Amino acid sequence: MTEHPSAQYDLIVIGGNPAGLSLAWAAQRAGVERVAVLSRGESVIGKDLIGRHRVEVHYQADVRRIGRIDEDRLFVETDHITLQASAVVVSQRVGITRADPPFAIDPVVADRVHGVYGTIESDDSWARGDDDILVVGEGESAATAAISLAELGAGVVLALPNEGVTFLSRWARDELQWLESQRRITVLWRSMPDEIGELGGLPMAYFPDRRTPDLQFDHVVLAYHPVAVDDPLEALAIDIDEAAGDRLGFLVEAATTEPEPVSRIGITAAVGNAWNRIQPHFFPDHDVRIEQVTTWVGGDEIAGLRDTHYNATITAFDPHHSDLWVLRVKPDHGDASHMPGQYATLGLGHWEPRIDNVREEVSEKRRTALIRRSYSISNPIFDEHGYLFDRSESHELEFYIVLVRPEGDRIPSLTPRLALKTPGERIYLGAKVAGRYTLEKNTDPDATMLFLSTGTGEA
Repeated sequence: MTEHPSAQYDLIVIGGNPAGLSLAWAAQRAGVERVAVLSRGESVIGKDLIGRHRVEVHYQADVRRIGRIDEDRLFVETDHITLQASAVVVSQRVGITRADPPFAIDPVVADRVHGVYGTIESDDSWARGDDDILVVGEGESAATAAISLAELGAGVVLALPNEGVTFLSRWARDELQWLESQRRITVLWRSMPDEIGELGGLPMAYFPDRRTPDLQFDHVVLAYHPVAVDDPLEALAIDIDEAAGDRLGFLVEAATTEPEPVSRIGITAAVGNAWNRIQPHFFPDHDVRIEQVTTWVGGDEIAGLRDTHYNATITAFDPHHSDLWVLRVKPDHGDASHMPGQYATLGLGHWEPRIDNVREEVSEKRRTALIRRSYSISNPIFDEHGYLFDRSESHELEFYIVLVRPEGDRIPSLTPRLALKTPGERIYLGAKVAGRYTLEKNTDPDATMLFLSTGTGEA
């Protein structure tokens, strides 16, 4: 067995599913520097998000053993390498007994109704890219099944109750919204079928409300919440040393944010609230909470609002630590000319998610409006080649942004949303650069000048 000299991490997540990837991404956003995901497969769901969120994934990593090195470190042994980590979280799903659906299914179409753990592979004999498939469920596995079927090219309708969004990982939710905006999936988050019948030898889904017509599909997938989960010490094909228990965690699906422990060792966390659960135990110095989503805004609506309101692209998002970032923005039209000391306006919609765990009351009227704030424009000292930065050659504006945290009744709106952005995403940039805090009026080269700066900019 080979131990790579640089293969030492703060957190290793075992399982390349959306729940595991989402936890890795959340840890990185909170300032955990060395995070890796071990995936048994050759690919993961939501491959486009890997680059955007800069998640390190080791593919075809078959984990064989988890053990203890010393008080602060564990080792993870795969089929070809041994890694070290301060904490290990397992996000593999095995040994699950799911709840039966709360509606009748015609036995004539029983062979076209399938129960799944999550990801559906192309070698599943019934899963074909030209089929119309209904996925019905309550949480992460339903979302994962729907996403994987859409990536195979199937026409997918996901029936997910509104409260089910609470139990989704951030990764699954983002991918669902993106697929919906691309018209590759339809999410029914207020309509659930009350019967699966038969018509012409195919499943027919009957919906009790008038908003949703009865629909016929080639196949139906059921993925309701688990009612029983086997102890991972016994169900997983991994040799786990019980001495590793205080640095070990398990992600599970559950109809609650505080699930019952699934093992006599380790921490059990729900996939929709994973980081908030493990952070106090494994990373107490990285106290950044991730908001638990409780409502759904359709991908089509979000895509339309972004197209309507946003007029610039984030070209760089470099965190100096969890609360301070350098942000660069390139406008769609016009130039980025300005004088040192001036400011510009940035904006995001109220529909964008927050990084913190604050419940913000947003009225129906404001829900589709922009949050706008003015920020001083900064300037790099050196360019990417190490030479002095030439502002005349730049087509971007740079800002230092600090994450403003809630204090009492004062709930900040913009920076908790900015904190979740990545390069390539869209943003609003005000049309006018303004500000009189410049050297324009100084004509005396011998004058004494006093330069002051705040923690979020250089003037």
